[in-house]
Amino acid sequence: MRTLRLSLLIITLSSFIFSSFIQAQTNLLTVDFETADAGYTPTGAYGSGFTDLFNRTNSSLTPTTNESGYYWGAEDVNSGTRRIVLDQIDVTGLTSFTFAIDMLAKHFQDWDSTDELLITYSVDNGAYQNLMWVQMIRDASNTSDNTNGPAGLDIAFDDDGDCGASTTLPSITTGTMHGCTVSSSDFATFTTNAIALSGNTTLDIRIDAINMTSGDEGIYFDNIIVSGVGSASTAEMDYYNLQWPAGGTIDLGGSFDVFAQGYEFGVTEAAGAGTGVECWIGYSTTDATTTADFDGAGWTWVASSFSSQQGNNDEFSLDLGSSISSSGTYYYVSRWSLDVGPYTYGGTSSGSTGSGGGNAWDGSTNASGVLTVNDLTMDYANLQSPENGAITLGGGFDVYAQGYEFGVTEAAGAGTGVQCWIGYSTTDAT
Repeated sequence: MRTLRLSLLIITLSSFIFSSFIQAQTNLLTVDFETADAGYTPTGAYGSGFTDLFNRTNSSLTPTTNESGYYWGAEDVNSGTRRIVLDQIDVTGLTSFTFAIDMLAKHFQDWDSTDELLITYSVDNGAYQNLMWVQMIRDASNTSDNTNGPAGLDIAFDDDGDCGASTTLPSITTGTMHGCTVSSSDFATFTTNAIALSGNTTLDIRIDAINMTSGDEGIYFDNIIVSGVGSASTAEMDYYNLQWPAGGTIDLGGSFDVFAQGYEFGVTEAAGAGTGVECWIGYSTTDATTTADFDGAGWTWVASSFSSQQGNNDEFSLDLGSSISSSGTYYYVSRWSLDVGPYTYGGTSSGSTGSGGGNAWDGSTNASGVLTVNDLTMDYANLQSPENGAITLGGGFDVYAQGYEFGVTEAAGAGTGVQCWIGYSTTDAT
């Protein structure tokens, strides 16, 4: 949890600079570890307290004064490399991003040259690039000393930490080692400069804690914030809806086509999908109460395809049934974007025939559609005959069962997808 932090912007010719951003920044992702796995996925989390762990913890770090909740600890871990992967971030339309993290080492004299915290990033699923490294600070007068030093940012990514007011990590214990003084026991915030983006759409960030496998070798971090610089278009569609149907019932695995229409002056009138128009169909087991709910983790969004030209409107469609893998009740709406601008959401006022339409989702007049997905069970099934019988060991005993499924079993021969088994046991079911 964030409390008052010493905030450091790093001077470098490559990846870090002192700067005040003139462009507005948008918070893309915050990870404060107050909720487990919220915004991140760890590999092999274990342990508690503040020693012998790779896990979120709220253990006291006396004499640290600016940590009042959960943070992540990596100390004396039981294998060479442990990883945290942040949730993938949508950076569509952004020109750059920044990364900030609060960090604190355990001791000022226990990092070795093999101890590392490597933070890297990838855009559009490409190769990972260096974002921020933490390494042992070497003794300038004895560069062959590879053990028991302070931890510091590795500005040049050359496997050596840098000693300095804006690069040396604070630690629970303070003192001087390798000619570098650690004077603070409080978490400090380290922030990169703006990392350029160029037409990218996705950003992945991972944090690797490497070789902190001995007692007192460790680091703690918290309050990860990824911010985007610049903004996408602010354009929105002039009109958008969830056209039809307003609801339906299918068996699991069945088809359920959903249609949505949108209009933008000068864009959608011509045949075919208008330039810059995108449409998704989203679904959730819990209906939204406000449009803010659509940004929550409970909603899944599937890109729909251009279906047809409906007058001046572009109509998109999606087989929603093929996207759902379990039975239940699902709520669905449309989501629209124009020129990678902000999302808007369409609701329906249509009946199941599609004779109506809809408009911007408001939860009442233009509401979510409702789809009921039933388990794959036959409409009717029995154990036809016989009810019972007796045979000698090895004798024959023919058992018959019948089943019916509308639209499947009426024709001659076995209905497509229909299977039947006969089961037996020495004990009856209750």
